[in-house]
Amino acid sequence: MNNVHLVFGIHNYQPFGLANDTYEENYQKYYKKSLILLNEYREIPVFSYYSGTLLEWIEINHPEYFVLLSEMVKRKQLEILSGAFYDPILPIISNADKLGQIEKLTTFIRKHFGKKPRGCWVTEMAWEHSLAYTLKSSGMEYTILNDDQLSNIGVNGEGVYFPYITEDQGKTISLLINSKKLSKLLEDGQLNELIKEINLLKTSRNSSLVVIVVSSEAMGRRGYEHFEEFLEYLRNNREWLIMQNPSLYLKGKLPERRVYISETNYNRAFYFSRKYLSQNDDINLIYARMTHTNILVNQLRGDRYKKRAAKNELWKGQCNSVYWDSYKGGIYNNRLRKAAYRSFLEAEKITRVDSGFIPSILTVDFDMDGRNEFLYQGKVINVFVHQKSGAIIELDYLPSSWNYLDTLNRRNDLSGSKRSLEGRYSAKAFIDRFLPLEEKIDNFKDEKYEEIGNFSGSNYTVVDINTGKQSIQFRKTGFINSNGNKYPFR
Repeated sequence: MNNVHLVFGIHNYQPFGLANDTYEENYQKYYKKSLILLNEYREIPVFSYYSGTLLEWIEINHPEYFVLLSEMVKRKQLEILSGAFYDPILPIISNADKLGQIEKLTTFIRKHFGKKPRGCWVTEMAWEHSLAYTLKSSGMEYTILNDDQLSNIGVNGEGVYFPYITEDQGKTISLLINSKKLSKLLEDGQLNELIKEINLLKTSRNSSLVVIVVSSEAMGRRGYEHFEEFLEYLRNNREWLIMQNPSLYLKGKLPERRVYISETNYNRAFYFSRKYLSQNDDINLIYARMTHTNILVNQLRGDRYKKRAAKNELWKGQCNSVYWDSYKGGIYNNRLRKAAYRSFLEAEKITRVDSGFIPSILTVDFDMDGRNEFLYQGKVINVFVHQKSGAIIELDYLPSSWNYLDTLNRRNDLSGSKRSLEGRYSAKAFIDRFLPLEEKIDNFKDEKYEEIGNFSGSNYTVVDINTGKQSIQFRKTGFINSNGNKYPFR
């Protein structure tokens, strides 16, 4: 019988922008209960990841939780992982923002719990090869990935029960491989099947490393009886089941097997492979807004405190939830979208303070479609105008940091959800549509109407930009269908 090494962890995440009541409910139902239970099994080591947003909320609302966390860290039962503070999808933000967000969470953990993290959580396990360099540059020694990410490069079966090493530009980082199957069994309360799978590893010819990482929320939805039974099983099988935190397991040794993992993510590879950005206009617009804000922030010079404040607002808006159809509602969650846009506008307003800002019209490819957009940036409002349909795609009221055109096209999301209707037209402003006289308003609302012009959805020509008058004139020559005839119209 071989020994089996077990590394067990829990990840805890709440996106930026949720209501305080939602945080409180999840804290009481999941985070509080799971930690109290782990504290009762002091001989069982565990690692934990907390998003920076969640840690900030707990610090303000439940400081007693930090006391218990500190005790568990001091007795070396708990190892807390770092990560990017506001949980962005790392491959779609700049390297400077990656490093900055990881440094922010690392500093927070070291300050509050007296221990510098050695491991880093990768949001949604959205992996790009270059992250090995970034994580090592931020002082991290290991991260966690899923076993199906190894299957993409041909590593299956018992091959997933080993640690690995990867590198980029000469910088190496260790990889611990989470068993999605075993983790799911624990989250679903299928304890007998889980124990059976772990016991089978005793007969393996090699000493195995089993990594199980569960979500507090996913596990807690079925109650914590099965979790307590699992902890009891671990306690009673310590003669062959060697439980260690990641840092202790890796101490003094490097994994012998090297891999190079292709671009993948937690459950559906296209989430982070930018398919959402290419196929969902609403997600691409919020990504474009993030990119534009990043440029504004990085143009700041001289005042490091102002730049730090602006960067932090930018980072809030990088929270991953609104860049895909996440389990928290994602792009369809109005509150999360509003929070992201509010952060971008707050960052923009910080860049204008004491800068002698003058309203202007910028000509720039804002949404990265190969055509220029026209961005009026004023003291009270911003108006972003697109050549397609001559539409306004963003209308910001700066005193309230509010984007009035944070509107969604009605469409099925890429994961196949039926939450929304397929949209025919962009849900933006000042789009020219020509309808028959007898058309009903309800048909228009339901997008069941007939359009007799060819203006909406077509590109308009820029006739004049008058920076003095702060005006733009567009022109489109098309036609109107009426009684079977086409009439030219400009």
